[in-house]
Formats: sequence, structure tokens, C-alpha cells
Amino acid sequence: MSILNKLLLSLILFSGIISLKLQLVDEDYIVVQIGYPPKEYKLIVDPVGPFTYLFKENDSQSKVAGDKTEPYSFSNVFGNFTGEWKNDFFYLTTDRMMNFRMDYLEITKKESKLNCDGVLGLGYSFEQSYGNIYEVLEKMYNVFPSKKMMSYDKKKMQITLGEFPERSN
Repeated sequence: MSILNKLLLSLILFSGIISLKLQLVDEDYIVVQIGYPPKEYKLIVDPVGPFTYLFKENDSQSKVAGDKTEPYSFSNVFGNFTGEWKNDFFYLTTDRMMNFRMDYLEITKKESKLNCDGVLGLGYSFEQSYGNIYEVLEKMYNVFPSKKMMSYDKKKMQITLGEFPERSN
């Protein structure tokens, strides 16, 4: 298949995207791939956390420093954390068709009992919009006409970002 045909097929696929569907594992986690070459991470979903942070080191070739250079410290229900802002490719969907660059916090110091590779923040905060998934998706308005909304389908174990899914019986 020629490069032009692949590009056309990708454009057609992306033009139909109106939401981002995330498949949950064990009700609380999502398995994502990050970086190049992509490596798998098991992240707990935080529906109110305004950004994503990783505990497991990301040694990706595509990782770059974030725009914010000073270390960032915060506390939440999961514990106390300090880290450095980084940026890399994220593959969030199960089909691994769509990737985008996103800022995240690479944790260098933690006081927590969480046993996972990190936390995927799906909340929104006007005070902390840096590293927010909705800000990233909003910049992709030609591909992904997103709105800052999220829904959870417990039966399908699926989180949808960007639109409310059709109602099922």
C-alpha cells in the first residue's frame, strides 16, 4: 500500500472520531502504551485528577522535557508526590490507532501505597490545566471535536471522553 493510500485511510479513520473510548481493566485501571517504541503501562484512572503521572520510569526515545522545568509537588488521596514534567506519545485506545503527545509528571519521589505504573488523570481544573488530557484533545479540534465531558459505562467497563454515548437499554 502506498504512502498516499495510507495517509488517505488514516484521514478517513480520524474524520469519524467524535469521542475517545477507554477500555477499563479490573474496573479501576486502563492499559496504555507510552513512548517510542511503545511500552505498556497499567494506570489507575483518577476521574478528578487534572493530569497524568507515572511512577515507572519511561525510557522512551521520543520522551522530551516538558515546558515547565521546575519540579512539581502535590498531595491527593493516593499520597504525596514530587516529579518532573515530561512529554511523550500516548496510545490510550485498545486498537492503538490514535496517538498524541501529552505532558505528564514523571514521579521522582513518592509516599504512596499504590501498586501500579501510574495514574491517568481524567479530571479538569482551571488552576492546573498543564498536562490535562482535555487541553490536549482541544488542540486537535480538526481531528477530534471534543467537549470537556466524560461518561462511564459500568456494564461495558468503558469511559468515553468528548461526547455522551448513545443510551443502551
